[in-house]
Amino acid sequence: MNVIIFNLCKPSKGEPGNAVTMQRGGGSIYQLTNESLLQKTTGMSISNGMTWSLDNRKMFVVDTMERTVNSFDFDIDSGTISE
Repeated sequence: MNVIIFNLCKPSKGEPGNAVTMQRGGGSIYQLTNESLLQKTTGMSISNGMTWSLDNRKMFVVDTMERTVNSFDFDIDSGTISE
């Protein structure tokens, strides 16, 4: 199964894509498969990196604007994350 996990941020007034003008909490993490596009979580601001634990059971997502690291359960066989 091909799975892509990504984050989209909603711009506020001003220059699109500029961290200063991004809408705080306006982003979401999505999971894209061959069959569907699923919104997995909301409330992200600027996702600036993803990584997985050594055993691939956890996915970590950095939210630069909020200065947080979010953790999600990850199933490597299906490519899904917890909501």
